[in-house]
Amino acid sequence: MNFDLDLYFDKKIDDKLILIFDEYFELIPDDDPILYTGKSIYGNRILGSIIEDIYDEKILRYFHILVSDINYQKLIRNQISLRELYLSSSRIYIVDFTYSMKPFKIYNLDKNSVPENWLPLEDSFIELNTNEAQLSFSSSLKGGIADHHLSKLKSTVSFIDFTTNLYGNILAPLNKSDYSIEPYYEPAMQGSFKIDLLLKIKPKSGKEFNIEFIDKVEEYFSSFIKFTFLNLKNNDSINIEDTLEFKDLEVLLNGLLNKSSKKDKTENILKKSIIKILSKSENIDDFLNNGIDNLEIKSNNTELYESQKSTVNIESNYFDKVKKYLPYFEEKIIDEICEFSVRVYEINSDTNKCKAYIQSDEKNSRLKSVRIKHNLVNFENSDYTKSLEQKTFIKIKGKTLLRNGKLILIDVIN
Repeated sequence: MNFDLDLYFDKKIDDKLILIFDEYFELIPDDDPILYTGKSIYGNRILGSIIEDIYDEKILRYFHILVSDINYQKLIRNQISLRELYLSSSRIYIVDFTYSMKPFKIYNLDKNSVPENWLPLEDSFIELNTNEAQLSFSSSLKGGIADHHLSKLKSTVSFIDFTTNLYGNILAPLNKSDYSIEPYYEPAMQGSFKIDLLLKIKPKSGKEFNIEFIDKVEEYFSSFIKFTFLNLKNNDSINIEDTLEFKDLEVLLNGLLNKSSKKDKTENILKKSIIKILSKSENIDDFLNNGIDNLEIKSNNTELYESQKSTVNIESNYFDKVKKYLPYFEEKIIDEICEFSVRVYEINSDTNKCKAYIQSDEKNSRLKSVRIKHNLVNFENSDYTKSLEQKTFIKIKGKTLLRNGKLILIDVIN
């Protein structure tokens, strides 16, 4: 029985779903690429492979399928064959290209309709001609307004700032490895408390690509998250480096760094990154509000380290549990009621806190920033709102919190 491909021609198919618009990369290059990948305009990963060259009609015919990041990583690690990948897809698309690689016709098939002689062989594992790999992670808040994608601008900005700082400090120690690691951040959708992180990893000049390094980076990344947000807050040790989990993390990092970097103690490199994350965590209540109570960070790559994937519960009092690890940390509450002249520059109605500049009696002195805590339920027509809108100073009274001798919080007494 002859196979009639035209029966599967789909003129209604959304080509933005199945064609590559970004991150095109040839896994097996040739004059006519044999195997390639990239992203659709919607951000889905596409895998394409050649079926045939129809010389008389000057047509290059290719398979295109949507593939998950996990299955893509399995393919390049030889954990799944190309044939298995195709047969695990619910739909298989066939795209006809001109010789200049311009698509002009798309066919939409279920996997059972594809001719057997078009499919890859049983042992179609891929010998990749590549010196680059990718890892994908996602970070999202759960609970309350986050579940309904109703994030507010200020909360979203605070969440993005915290997350990018977190990822940046996890990756900072890897600068001393033999690989270049470039992070790319992308919010999942408007109004969402979700950020996707893509790491593009390739060896530095003169170094060879090793897929085992990629696996170790994933393990290190997930272990770092668990240590910082699960192990550390429940530990009784005074010093970060005294914990058993820190020693395990240090061993992982040592396995990723090049030999020349060992002159710098791995312990110090790792501790420095963790301290920076802990310092930033003081501001988590800027986005932990309106019922949001859970920060989930997970790997989207392989199932090699399923036990390492982290779902992290991060509470508004997390900073209080870990601030003891910060160097030269001393807090003191002053119960005496003091008066201040402040100019509000930010209001967060979700947390009932403001940020303001304190007016100083000293000439030519820089304005100092302070956080203000108060009991207002509605900011409308309040002195705080007027100060923000008119950029004027207002008088407030309250108790104060000093950190290392520096005023950081005014608890307003109404």
